[in-house]
Amino acid sequence: MKTKMKKSRNSKAEKEYSVPDTLRYVLRLFVREMGGKGILVCMGQTVSGILYPFLSAALAGVIVAAFSGGGSAGEILITVGGYVALQQAFRLLAGYLVQVGEGVIFQFRIQMGIPLYRSCLEADAAFLESDEGQKKMAGALEAVFRGDWNGFEAYMRELVRLVTNLGGFLLYAFVIGNRSMPLFALILFSAVLTAGASLLAKRRETVLEKENDANWEALAYLRKITVDTVNGKDIRLYRMDRWLLGAFEKVINRFTELRGKGKAAYMAAGLFGKGLSFMKNLLIYGFLILQMVQGRMTVAEFLIYTGLVSGFDTWLTAFFSALQEFFHQDIIIGKFHAFEDAVAAGKRGKWGSAVPERAGQAHEIRLEQVCFRYPGSETDAIHDLNLTIRPGERLALVGANGAGKTTLVKLLCGLYRPDSGRILLDGQELGELTEETCFREFSVVF
Repeated sequence: MKTKMKKSRNSKAEKEYSVPDTLRYVLRLFVREMGGKGILVCMGQTVSGILYPFLSAALAGVIVAAFSGGGSAGEILITVGGYVALQQAFRLLAGYLVQVGEGVIFQFRIQMGIPLYRSCLEADAAFLESDEGQKKMAGALEAVFRGDWNGFEAYMRELVRLVTNLGGFLLYAFVIGNRSMPLFALILFSAVLTAGASLLAKRRETVLEKENDANWEALAYLRKITVDTVNGKDIRLYRMDRWLLGAFEKVINRFTELRGKGKAAYMAAGLFGKGLSFMKNLLIYGFLILQMVQGRMTVAEFLIYTGLVSGFDTWLTAFFSALQEFFHQDIIIGKFHAFEDAVAAGKRGKWGSAVPERAGQAHEIRLEQVCFRYPGSETDAIHDLNLTIRPGERLALVGANGAGKTTLVKLLCGLYRPDSGRILLDGQELGELTEETCFREFSVVF
């Protein structure tokens, strides 16, 4: 039985979260934490962020159209003045909503500390103390407490930027496509190729980030032993400073190398997109000039469409810049998601629905062939233990450090679960009880 347990621990695959999975997950958390106000602010940011540049791009064409329309000075003033007033109104609204939105997503990130702390406090003790649990918890902390430009805050900021630029791209593409379907097809084809290059870069970065996790752990360990004053005397006495500095340099160099490879993949995708955009613009501008020369387009229309084409490239560049950062934050949020899932999985099936038959009274505790092994260890901390503790009985357990005394107490009160064997409270197996009623029967001073 122990062999099977060990195999299942080691063969458990790391769960992968797709981009849509993470998006649904974060949006669900955002709605839960920030409510309708948060959604409205983000939607307002997106709409105003699309309309203000659109109105600005068409301004020159509107002015030329007003002057060439043959209206009176008053009519021209009303047309142009009204248009400029509308444009500036959206400008002010966009600026205001950006400020409000920054506050909303900052609050969202900070509030995500509460479910993170709850997961830490409610996690299965054996899991949280394990190397895997510590690693997953460190990844979750990164999503909340690593600063404004990481984790949940950065993810939501880039999501708004991504949707805004995508909306602007689609609006401009629709307007240009109304003029010519071949132009629309060209724009769409260019966007698909550029998106494909960014997705390949994201896949490359994901692989490198997983490889870099070991370097993060090494840096955290080296930093911990270096700044802890308890280690100061040993470091100085045995001249370990040079070794530590060398280890720091080695880990940082490797970390930088892997991070640089990830950035290089995105740089290659960006250069590909810019080259493609250059070729596309040559074709589009050539088409518009030909339309005007042939008399199929007025000067006002030409100015509007050239403004849109110029703005279109801005949308596309900003979109893929946001997409790159969004993919990076998607990886970080995945670590938080993985920690929550691991906490839930660690508790699943470990507790039942029964209550102790003799609650609040002295109990008989019986261990039958109990074995327990810490994850990653080659030997059992407790092996094939049979023990009966009778009601009212007082026992002293004596042993060397690491003999398993504390481990045994954690098993007795339900903090750990045996890999094999049974622990019974008055004949009831601990796993059949609810967590709350089981813990209520024990008073432990560690």
